Amino acid sequence: MSERSVNHPLLGGDPFRQWVTILISLTILLVALSSVLQADAANRADRAAHDAQLYAIQAIGHRARGELQVDYAYADVFRWWADADDLVAMAQSSGDADAASRYRAARDRVARLSALVSSKRYFDPARSALPDVAAFEADVYLVETAALIERFSDASALNQAWLAKSSAYRAQLILLAAAISVYALAMTVGGKVKWVLVGVGGAIGCAVIVWTIVLLLTRTAGLPERAILAYAQGIKRVYQRDYAGAIEAFDQAVLVAPGYANAHYARGNAAYGAGDWEGALAGYQEAVEAGRADVSVLWNLGWTRYVLGQPQDAVRALEQALALDANRIGLYFDLGIAYLAAGQPGEAQSAYDAGIELAVDLAQAAQKAGQEPPESLWLHLDAAAIDVEHFLRCLSTQVCIESPPYSAISFITKDEFSMQSAQDFRLALKNAAVALEYSGQLGPEQVAATVGPLKFAQGVYDDWGELVDYAAFGDQGGAEVEVRVAQSSITETGELFVLFDYSRMSNGQWVVLKVYVDDQEAPELRLAQPWSMGSNGQAALSLFPSGYSSPAPARYRVEVYVDSCLVQTGGFTVEDR
Repeated sequence: MSERSVNHPLLGGDPFRQWVTILISLTILLVALSSVLQADAANRADRAAHDAQLYAIQAIGHRARGELQVDYAYADVFRWWADADDLVAMAQSSGDADAASRYRAARDRVARLSALVSSKRYFDPARSALPDVAAFEADVYLVETAALIERFSDASALNQAWLAKSSAYRAQLILLAAAISVYALAMTVGGKVKWVLVGVGGAIGCAVIVWTIVLLLTRTAGLPERAILAYAQGIKRVYQRDYAGAIEAFDQAVLVAPGYANAHYARGNAAYGAGDWEGALAGYQEAVEAGRADVSVLWNLGWTRYVLGQPQDAVRALEQALALDANRIGLYFDLGIAYLAAGQPGEAQSAYDAGIELAVDLAQAAQKAGQEPPESLWLHLDAAAIDVEHFLRCLSTQVCIESPPYSAISFITKDEFSMQSAQDFRLALKNAAVALEYSGQLGPEQVAATVGPLKFAQGVYDDWGELVDYAAFGDQGGAEVEVRVAQSSITETGELFVLFDYSRMSNGQWVVLKVYVDDQEAPELRLAQPWSMGSNGQAALSLFPSGYSSPAPARYRVEVYVDSCLVQTGGFTVEDR
């Protein structure tokens, strides 16, 4: 009797169908693996989102409590302590030792209410009349708030990373389902088609396997706590203007976490504050390389490259920043001056025009909404004008502060046409700032009125305190070129006036007089009023309102505007006695 062969069910039948069945089984295993990984990624994303929300709430609460504590310590406790200390001094001066002792005891009890007053770390009456509020703020809430904000940012980034992985695993499940369908279809057809379908299913499976390996090897982890704490200490140092200490703290943070983009950026800012332009550039570049290429980083990177004499690189960085956010007025102005340094006055004109046009849109939108334009609008317009002044001063004197080195400025920019263009940009910026503030729209490009060179004088008074004359001081040479304000010096301070001849003025024209102290406008000294002194004559306007203290030693610059057009500039210096 012949021996019959027995075929195992799994090994019997069509070999093609057997192999396809094995492939389907393997694919199902991949489905199971992707499902587990997807569920784990989703769970980790939820946990990170929860942590981010918790850190955000803690940061807001900690900052609010800290600000209240600091306000109470300075506005209340220190004021009570100062009042009691004054009473001690008054009792001592009157010879009342008992009263002085009582007030001293009360003062000491008040001091115990807050470390701002009781701790020598923040307040030593023998060395300073005021406590170190910045140091107190840093210790009370700033460091912990900065750390909580970083933990929030880190948890948010983790949430996004795990969500991305979860989405990737879901996509893999869809692809694997498609592969199973293709395998099943292959068992229903014959010829070469079935092999093509098996090849497609296999390719999908192999692609998913490679994709899964890449995802598993991609590190998804938060920042080390040591790095976050070092970063927070750096923020504290910056707040206290200890830039060297801040740089050291940020260096420690990036040593622990080399890819810590926020620490690289903050280090760049600290170096910027310390006047280390090369260090600032390195910090901003490393922040970009670490993955933080947002508007703030690119903007600072572009400006730093401009100051270091790399105008073309500055243009590229600023254009990238504008591509991310085209509603930043200051970006247009910084791009304009970078173009100017690169020898492209036409492009500079376009950038300045776009920035001023955006400023007009913002001012008019605020006006229609019944609101004041954002304070940043005026800051950007004024800062842009000052930047052009620095640039022109560099061209005319080769003394370059907050501008590129003279040798780095394109020779094209050094011709008379480009220099005149720069002066026109400065004038347009200044005129736009005044026009938008008072009318919400741009004013005329020029006016018929003329104002002669500004002279500065002190009032001369009779025995009854009546003003009878003006005593001019210093060399009254008048205004020089737009960017080099004529200066004179005085050695005694008192009530000061600006004197000038004028012609072709009209009553009712809006006149604005702006006073700058060491290149910063003093808004409390601004004069804005309709003209009422006729068409021709001599004018004397007080530079300081009634009751204003004598001007402190500084450089003063005065600008006169008529119907929002800058018509004259002059300046003087108040020197130490």
